[in-house]
Formats: sequence, structure tokens, C-alpha cells
Amino acid sequence: MKKGILTGADPAASRLTFNQASESPCASCPTTPCCAYLPLGRLRLETLTEVDHARFLLNFDRIELGLYRTGRWELFYRAPCRFLDTAGATCRIHDRPDQPRICRHYNPYRCWYKAALAGDDPDGFRRVDRLRLEAILPSLVFDGQGRLVDVPDWEALCGAFRPLPMLGWPVEEDVPGEDPMIPVWREEVISGAGPAATETTRTYAELADPCAGCGAWCCKALLLPHGTPATASNLDFLRFMLGFPGISVGVADDGWRIIVRTTCRHLAGGRCALYDRPERPLECKYLDAWGCATRLRLGRPRPAGFVHLDLEHFDRMIELAAFDADGRITRLPAAAAVSEHIETCWREAADPPVRAPSRRRDATRRPKSR
Repeated sequence: MKKGILTGADPAASRLTFNQASESPCASCPTTPCCAYLPLGRLRLETLTEVDHARFLLNFDRIELGLYRTGRWELFYRAPCRFLDTAGATCRIHDRPDQPRICRHYNPYRCWYKAALAGDDPDGFRRVDRLRLEAILPSLVFDGQGRLVDVPDWEALCGAFRPLPMLGWPVEEDVPGEDPMIPVWREEVISGAGPAATETTRTYAELADPCAGCGAWCCKALLLPHGTPATASNLDFLRFMLGFPGISVGVADDGWRIIVRTTCRHLAGGRCALYDRPERPLECKYLDAWGCATRLRLGRPRPAGFVHLDLEHFDRMIELAAFDADGRITRLPAAAAVSEHIETCWREAADPPVRAPSRRRDATRRPKSR
């Protein structure tokens, strides 16, 4: 054809007819990276503490960073969606009502995953694991305030990454199971035990080591901040995320969280194998265990002001939400309301049904005088 008019971008590439090119790109993508590489959000790597936070994250199984040529960093979770048929590379809920809309309406002809992950040397994107980040740390330059002021250019970064290959596709299937606190929570509800029954009173001296007797929750899960949903599309994306094993959603009075159940590679015998060693991340070294949010929120089945939801219980939360005609959320339930609704459903589904605990005042209390 005439130069500049409907000319192909690469004359050496495969030459297809319109009908051939119109065939679904999914048919020629046996590794299905779109169903095994979950984006968890953007990261900033502009200071020493932010770079150290990246080191901390990459110590956890299945966690990777993605670096774009533009300098943008993003966090990813590597695991196959629970609905992926890995043998046939197909979705088990394709075109069903329970398939997330983000999947049904994803345009495979503009698939970012295939372009960025399927090739050996994708243009403009690089996966980064712990070894790749450690390889470039000596090349980073900081000022006296800990701000990152100089980094290698894109070609130098790619050169540093090249001798360190990443794991290929498909993803192995030894993935985390159910959130361990949800069945404990349900059992408490069905048995009629209150949250206070699991609490133990301690002296001030016994609090000297908050990690004593802890299940090392900070080494077994990541608690990532997530914006409060504002639209039905935001909730649909959370439903998509919950399709990945090891992912839960935390609803809290002070904001929502993404919970990733994944284990730090340095956890040994319930304690950190890098304790007091220089390679231990600063984030771990200076963590105040008395205020450890991971322990307080994930190590208890019914934490105050916080409820963790898996895919099964996410719809219970949605039942309490309200939307306008454009899909904007007009009412979003608080954590206590979500927890109470889920517990009510559990009691009603029990055999025989369980009555909710009485909320009447203690009969021994003296009534107020009139």
C-alpha cells in the first residue's frame, strides 16, 4: 500500500488477513498471565524509606514489583485466579453472572498483560523481584534527607536485570487457603461465644514483649491501604481481586485494606531469621509491636472496628450498600454493620437456627428514677 496509509508497523512481523487478525488473541495466549498477575496498586520509590519498604515487600512469597519506562512502580501478586482452568487456560465462570464485569468487558485486543508479560524482553516494562532490586540498590544515590536523587537510566536498569531471569508462566498452584480467622469467627457466632471470651487480661510487665505468643501475623500477611470504594465499578474490581487465593478485603472505620496472605521468606520457627542483622528491612527493625496493626486486625477473629471479607462474604456487604442511577455509591456500611449482617446470616443458616445474643439491659441494674 501507499507509504503512510494503512501501512503495517513492522513489515517483518506476521502478515494476517483482517479475519485472521480478528480472531481472539486469547486463543494464542496459553499462559493466561491476566489470570495470574494481580495488580495491587502503585508504589512511590522516591525516598530511602520508600525503597526500604519495597525491599520489605519483596521478601514475601508471590510479591513482585513492576517498573515502567516512565519511572512508575507498581505492586503485583503472582497467583492463579481460583476460577482459572490451568490445564485448558480457560475461565470456569466465563460469561456467567458471577464473572466480574472487569473480566467480561476486558478488551483482549488491547491486552496489556500479553504485551508486557508474555515476551522475553517486553518494551517499556520490567518485572522486579528481590534479587533484581538488590542488584540495583548500589546504583541508587540519596541526599542527606534520604531523598532519591539519582538512578540508572532505563538501558542500564535493563542490563542489570538481564542476568537475573524471572519465573515464567504458568504459575504454580500451591497457593494460600482460606483466611484462618473466618472459620474461627463463624464458630464463635454459632456457639454463642462473645468476643470477650477470647480476650486475656495481662499485667503491664507481661506486655513488655508483645511478640511473645503472637502467631507472627506481620510475617504472614500484608495489610495494604486501599481507597474507600465510591462506585459500583470499584466494588466489581474488589470482587475480581477476591477471586485470587490469599486475597481478602478489610473493611475498617478508618479506611479499607487489601489483605494478602503471604509469608516472609525469612520467617523461621515463628520468628525473624534476620533479627539484629544488617540486611533486615528498616521497616521491621523499627516496628512498634505494641501498635502492630497486622496482629491487632488479623490475629483476632472479631477485631473491633474491622472485618475481613473473603469472596463468599463480600456479597453480604454489597447487600447493605446503595447506589444512584450512575452507579455511584450513596450508602456504604460501616464495619460493625457488615459484621452484624454476616453473623445474622450465619445464625439463620445454622441447623437449627441460632438466636442472636440478647441486647437487653442487665436485670440486676437499678432502673433510673423518674
